[in-house]
Amino acid sequence: MKKFDLKLIKEYKEGGVRLGVFGSRSLKGEEVREIIEKEIKEYKIGQITTAGEIKGASEEARKLCKKLAIPLMVMFPDLRRGRGKYWHRSLNIIANSDRILIVWDGESRGTAGEIKLVKDYQAFARKPPTLVVGMNGNFFEKNT
Repeated sequence: MKKFDLKLIKEYKEGGVRLGVFGSRSLKGEEVREIIEKEIKEYKIGQITTAGEIKGASEEARKLCKKLAIPLMVMFPDLRRGRGKYWHRSLNIIANSDRILIVWDGESRGTAGEIKLVKDYQAFARKPPTLVVGMNGNFFEKNT
C-alpha cells in the first residue's frame, strides 16, 4: 500500500488557490486544457469553480479536475431567479474564487459579460480575485 504524505495533502487543501473558470462555449480541446493546466501548475490551484452545465472551457475544467483529482465546485443557475439566473451563477463562481481564468474567443457576448462582471466585482470586493483574460492565444492579467 502506498503511503500518503499527510502534510502535503493538508498544505494542498489549505493553501491552494481557488480558480474560477469561464470561457466561450466554442473553445474546447487540447489547447484549452493546456491553458488551464498551466494555470493549475503555476499557481498551485487547490480547487476549481466553474459552471456545471456549459460546454467549452468549463467542460474542459471539469474534465481536468477529474483527471488530476482536484476538488471541483460546480455552480448551476438558480432557476428561482428568472432572468438573473445566469448572472447569479457567475457571481457565485467569482465570489468563491481567488483567481479567475477566462478563455474568450473574442466574440461571445456571454463571456464578455462575465469579464465585465468580474471587473465590477473587483471594484467593490475587499479581496478581489485576479482576472486573467485570454483571447487568440494572448493572455492579460488584470488587477485593480
